[in-house]
Amino acid sequence: MAANKNVVLFVDDESHILASIRRAVIDEPFEALFAGSAQEALKIIEERSVSVIVTDMRMPGMDGLMLLKIVREKQPKIIRMVLSGYTQLSQVLATINQGEVFQFISKPWQMEAELLTAVRQAIERFNLEGERDGLREGLVHKNQAYLHILRVMEQKMVNEKKDLAGLKNLNHWMFSFWKKHLEMCSIHSSDTMEGAAGHLDLIEKIHLMYMNVLPTVFEGRSLEQTISGISKVCDDRLKIQRRESDDPLLYGYYGFLEMAFKIIVDLQGADTGIPMQLAVSVEPKEAGSYFVIFEHRFPNVMSSGDRMRWEIGYAMLNEIGKAYRVRLLPQVGSDQRETLRIIWQGLPENEKSLE
Repeated sequence: MAANKNVVLFVDDESHILASIRRAVIDEPFEALFAGSAQEALKIIEERSVSVIVTDMRMPGMDGLMLLKIVREKQPKIIRMVLSGYTQLSQVLATINQGEVFQFISKPWQMEAELLTAVRQAIERFNLEGERDGLREGLVHKNQAYLHILRVMEQKMVNEKKDLAGLKNLNHWMFSFWKKHLEMCSIHSSDTMEGAAGHLDLIEKIHLMYMNVLPTVFEGRSLEQTISGISKVCDDRLKIQRRESDDPLLYGYYGFLEMAFKIIVDLQGADTGIPMQLAVSVEPKEAGSYFVIFEHRFPNVMSSGDRMRWEIGYAMLNEIGKAYRVRLLPQVGSDQRETLRIIWQGLPENEKSLE
């Protein structure tokens, strides 16, 4: 039997009628099944995929009207037909209205002109409705795919705007920095020029590292995954201690966040051999967002040269970070030791579209 062959179920309590139909449909392109009662028909419908059911009206136990009502509830796609000698108008109308019957054929009938023609029409309707449903389902899937593509493109455009804003802020800072220092160099000694040029390697390094993370990606990670990603990109040269057990799923630009920490670790110096120690805490904010706060207390007082490099690093990262919800807040205590706070605002999943 072909996989797409239609199945027609004939139901009648009179065996000679079923035998007559069996002989008539032997050469038809559909598969014919036969049931002598409504109960037997329902069992067949549970086991087989039926396209059309043709039932007698008056049968002992459950009549044809009740059978069609049950079929409509359980398998509404099956095309329902009535074949009966009981032609009282009220019963015919009840059958049509309550069972949503495709066609009512009264006994006696002409096998080819009436019964088989009606069955073929019912099969055609079943197949057409199946094709329609298939097309509709295909359109739904295509629409969902198109909506997904649109969402991806929209998010990509948002990411590109963030990156352009970051580049704009960075370039503005760099031009302002060099304008200020060139003016100072024209007034002061050549040592000032030499000192300013000495920071060029740091500025160039930060600029190139930022260019390497473009284009940025807006994605979701848990806090634990965030910490793991930062540690990995920093080659385990920092240790992050969690203050809370909460592990929220947050959305943000993790590529930039990891780059910022790599720069911070590099500013500390690779020759110390001592991992940079940070504590992390999470503060819930409005609309379900969170502030993730990383804090580092420098063990020693910085030299003037180190402090200048740190100030340049802070300034550059803060300018770029405006576009990515990242801020660096250094603070010098009474003992001249510095505390650095890195604050990143992460969004929850249901708020990510606000970006």
